[in-house]
Order: sequence, then C-alpha cells, then structure tokens
Amino acid sequence: MKSFFRNNQAMRVGLALRQDQFSLIKLKQTAEKRSLESFASIDLPAGSIVDGKVNHHTQVLHAIKKLVDITESHNCVAAISLQASSVINKRITLPSYLNELECETELTTNLAYYFPGIQEELSVDFVRGEYDASENTALLIAARTEQINAYIFAAEQAELKIRVVDVDLYAIARAIYFANRFATSQRIAILDIDTNTAQLIVLLAKKIIFTHQVMIHSDDALAQQLKRALQLFSTATEQSSIEKIFLTGKVDLITHAKQLIEEELLLEAELANPFNYVESEPAISRDVLQRTAPEFLTAFGLTLRSYPRW
Repeated sequence: MKSFFRNNQAMRVGLALRQDQFSLIKLKQTAEKRSLESFASIDLPAGSIVDGKVNHHTQVLHAIKKLVDITESHNCVAAISLQASSVINKRITLPSYLNELECETELTTNLAYYFPGIQEELSVDFVRGEYDASENTALLIAARTEQINAYIFAAEQAELKIRVVDVDLYAIARAIYFANRFATSQRIAILDIDTNTAQLIVLLAKKIIFTHQVMIHSDDALAQQLKRALQLFSTATEQSSIEKIFLTGKVDLITHAKQLIEEELLLEAELANPFNYVESEPAISRDVLQRTAPEFLTAFGLTLRSYPRW
C-alpha cells in the first residue's frame, strides 16, 4: 500500500474502483488552483470483486475504510467510478424538442424497450449529442442498481459522502485532457490496463470516439489483441492509425506493457501523468507522485467532475 496524507479539510475526493485495486485522491480546489492534499492506493484480495460486482462486502469495505483513514478523507464529498465493462452503453435517438426532464421521463418510462431482456433494476444516465453535434442523438448509460448500491453503501460506511457515480473511461478522458490541455484537436489514444483486461480508448475533440476491450493472457496476447484493436479502430472510424498511446493502471503492469508496445508494435507509449499542472502539499513526495501517477489517473479525473450540492 502507498499513502501520503495531509490535513482534514472538506474537499473533493475521487475513489477509483478497479477489480484488483482501489485508489483515492483528495484534492483541494479553489478558483485559482488545484492542490493535491493526499493520495493512496490499496490492492484487493483476489475475488473481492468479480465481473464488476462486489463479491466480498467486508473486504471491499475494509479496503475503502483503510484508504479513507490513511488520507484523512472522513466526511468528504466524493465521486466513485464503475469500470466500463460493468455498464451498458447504447446510442439512441431522442426528439430534439424534449427538454432534459422530459428526456429523463422518456428514458425511465421505456427502459424495457431500450434494454430488452434485463430483469434487474437499472440506474440510468444519458448524455445528449455525445456522438455528433445533433441534439437528436444521446448516449444512454445503465448499470444494475444493486451493483451501484453495494459500492455506495461500502463507501458511505467508510465515512465518505457519495455525490457522483461515474464510469472510469470518462474520468480517464477528463484527466488526460487536463494533462494535455493543448491537444484538444488531436487524436489521443489511451490503454487502461488491469490484471487480466485492458481497454483501448480513443479521444478526439474532447469526445470518446472509440473503445475496445482487450483480453490479456500473455505478452503475445496483449500485443496481438492491441494490434487487432487498432486495426478495428482504423476500419470503424476511417481515421488514420494511432502513433502514440498513453498508459494508465498499475505501474508494475504498464511499465512492462510500455516496453512490449514499443518493441512489438513500434508505437510510442507514455505513462500518463495528470499532476504536472497540480500543486501538492509539502508533505507529499513529488518523486513518488510522478512515479505512481498512472495508478491515480481515474481517481484524479473523478475530482474534475462537477458535484451536485445537496
């Protein structure tokens, strides 16, 4: 476990929930600057989370509580993330004359139509105009309510005040654009690596234009699967090939992947770091922060969300 902590003020907390690791960022944000107050990560026992669902509630609660204690984040407002593999995304068409409230009513009333065959209760959100400039299109995002409630219950038992539930790939995109603020018109590729899976995310003009899950069983499998994913991206989007990839996830995994991608695929790979434009408390080691930055990208992206006030 890695931890670095400072004082106990009310500030924004981002808690990234991965299958094998939880990471937490505590950030103080003012109109003038963002200042990192504390950060910590903890590995989970195998089987704590299976297919995005909480399998051992006690182990999950213990891990979150440990992070909250170490970073002194008690009673802070927080955002948590679900892994993209555990949510359902669907592109739909909505009449342009509907306002936000009417769109929400339309979606909740017709969930069975949009998600046929799913019997469990779903929690739903949507973003209009996600795929193009037309307000007639919307990205519908759904997750099983029982799954979300399990994470919220554990986090609130650990003394966090959950205000936002986000999807990890959106938090990653937010953090990447923060770290590369002058690249908004460029195509950006990210490979977020977990123990057995990775997700390729491609961004353009602050929008996610492509995602693809990559299974990792061996070094050869990673290289081959990523090569196929990049070919699929070029075919599906009619975009030119990717030349550079930002890597996020556990440092020990992505350091090895970096070498593999550069040697096998002849692509430039860079460890993602969102902290170059963020101040930090004197007690925090900048060397350690820079070295472990890719592990905290999702959590940092969560702190960039707008939080509802209630």
